[in-house]
Amino acid sequence: MKLNTIKLLTLVYFLFFLWSCGSENEENNTETQEDTISENTEDKVTSKEIPTENPNIIKNVQYLDDLLQYDSEAELIEALGKENVTRGLEYAPEGLGEYPVTKISEGTPAEITITWKDEENFTELSSIYMRGDTENGWKTKSGLYLGMPVSEIVALNGTDITFSGFAWDYAGFVNFQEGNLADESNTFIRLDLPMEAYDEGEKYNELLGDVPLSSDMQLVQEAEPIIVELGVGNL
Repeated sequence: MKLNTIKLLTLVYFLFFLWSCGSENEENNTETQEDTISENTEDKVTSKEIPTENPNIIKNVQYLDDLLQYDSEAELIEALGKENVTRGLEYAPEGLGEYPVTKISEGTPAEITITWKDEENFTELSSIYMRGDTENGWKTKSGLYLGMPVSEIVALNGTDITFSGFAWDYAGFVNFQEGNLADESNTFIRLDLPMEAYDEGEKYNELLGDVPLSSDMQLVQEAEPIIVELGVGNL
């Protein structure tokens, strides 16, 4: 079953915020955009070079947020080269459906996934995200990166954070209710336990499932969860 990405993201965020703080879910209406690509690309990154010494960083694009400047798959291909831009499918949790995506550097540690508001024409960028448990060269302007431990996130935020428990469909979603990152409404992260924590057997069972967690919990500090999914979006 194909599922519209906007509807999917709305549903996921709605379920998460019901769990975390009872916040209201806001629906965003997508405006219609012409199919033709604007010829005014003066401010776009036009280099197709991906440095071999660090293939995780696209030339002239310093942060993950910088990719929000692109508004169509065609613009990405023009800037990065067709060989670096592919299409794929992503699947929603709980069998809710699938949605088409564009991928950059597919199959590498630096793989990036992009969703679109107009899924038929691959235009009107909606979100950019990546998954992994080790740093891959990308970070957000706020300083977040894959593999970042919760202690560093707290230091960056300036106060403790709350998130959902691990090992279920909506595991590890962080809710920045306060702190330096509270205004980063277009940034989302998901945490997970490092593999060595899972290898500890039942020690961290209290952190699993649909339970609210906080970075000030002793068991959380011992387990030291890390960022395994990081994204930004045009919300």
